[in-house]
Amino acid sequence: LDLLMYKDGDLCALLTLLWIYFFAIDIVVTFFVAYIDEKSQLIVDNHKHIALRYISTWFIFDISSTIPFEAFSYLFTGKIGSGLAYCLLNMLRLWRLRRVKALFTRLEKDIRFNYFWVRCARLICVTLFAVHCAGCMYYLLADRYPNPNKTWIGSAIPDFRKKSFWVRY
Repeated sequence: LDLLMYKDGDLCALLTLLWIYFFAIDIVVTFFVAYIDEKSQLIVDNHKHIALRYISTWFIFDISSTIPFEAFSYLFTGKIGSGLAYCLLNMLRLWRLRRVKALFTRLEKDIRFNYFWVRCARLICVTLFAVHCAGCMYYLLADRYPNPNKTWIGSAIPDFRKKSFWVRY
């Protein structure tokens, strides 16, 4: 279980791995979900055609966004990755947002859901994501600055890099 934990016993890595497993299951399920052919407008439920279409379109991107970099980093180095290259590899996970967009688009067209409330939920999610990304950029700037004591987080929390993930968050 030590593999699943950040320092101070945070469950962030466990939640990340559960999230990765959720998307891995989604990849497997996608091989069995019928689709509508764009030319004939007929439902294609042949598993071979579904698999070929998925492999030739989004499969590589979905797999690359589902690789558990935390586990590999821990296995090869004995610690959870924290370098810039590791952070950039984790940016591949943003690819999963297209699934969220597709979900909201589908809900907007579904007459069982109130269009206004679906749009409000979508707006809240987009706003929270934008604020989160802005916060991550501010943290990245402070973390990479040569003199951490002259940054907003370094002046508030000395040795912030040694604090737990949740304190920094």
